[in-house]
Amino acid sequence: MAEVDLRQHLAAERTTMAELRTCLALLGIGFVVSRFSIETGERPWGPTVGVILVILGGAMGVLSAIHYIHLQRRLNQVQGLRERPSLSTLAFCVIVIVAAVVLTVYLLATNPTAGRPGLR
Repeated sequence: MAEVDLRQHLAAERTTMAELRTCLALLGIGFVVSRFSIETGERPWGPTVGVILVILGGAMGVLSAIHYIHLQRRLNQVQGLRERPSLSTLAFCVIVIVAAVVLTVYLLATNPTAGRPGLR
């Protein structure tokens, strides 16, 4: 059995948190691009790009959670542990994913042409 190294588990959590910060940045940028384009009416493609950025942020959140769970299982297997992934890290993943879904629904509801740039 390999020696238990807590640093690897902490590094996996730090990596996941960095990925989730990127997800939140994509959500924020997507919201700003979409809302600013709707308010000014200058760029007809803006709402669509904003929704795409929000969807990418949500997809990154899902992939980040999957990657974290997989990495924790692998570390446990190598180190011979039976530890579960951090509940707080997984809860933050779920919060980001739910925020992405709610934000996508909101952006599509407030601007029905956001998913269809040719309808303007």
